[in-house]
Amino acid sequence: MTDRSVDVLFDAAVRIQLLERSITVSFAADRSIRIKFPITRRVAEFLDLPHYVVLRDFAMMENEDLVTKAERVGIITTGKGSRKMIGLMREKYRKESEGILGAAVFEELYNKTR
Repeated sequence: MTDRSVDVLFDAAVRIQLLERSITVSFAADRSIRIKFPITRRVAEFLDLPHYVVLRDFAMMENEDLVTKAERVGIITTGKGSRKMIGLMREKYRKESEGILGAAVFEELYNKTR
């Protein structure tokens, strides 16, 4: 998978979360931050792509240690994926992200993923 595909999927995930005003963050035992991705069908619909294409790309993202599947949770970011997602939120969607999370929480999440 190209970096461009990864960027497109992460950007779509962030935009979906912002549109739905729902960002689910969890804290792992290793002190890393995990962010829940929208379901794959929602991402495929948002990008107007066949679902199988998005599934294939998510499998490749899992191989690149950007996301992982969590039982009864869905797809969540790894530490590496969280850095990428929070960085994207800060770079392109800071105002919107702070509007949902609050400036202090957003900044703390950013600092913890660095």
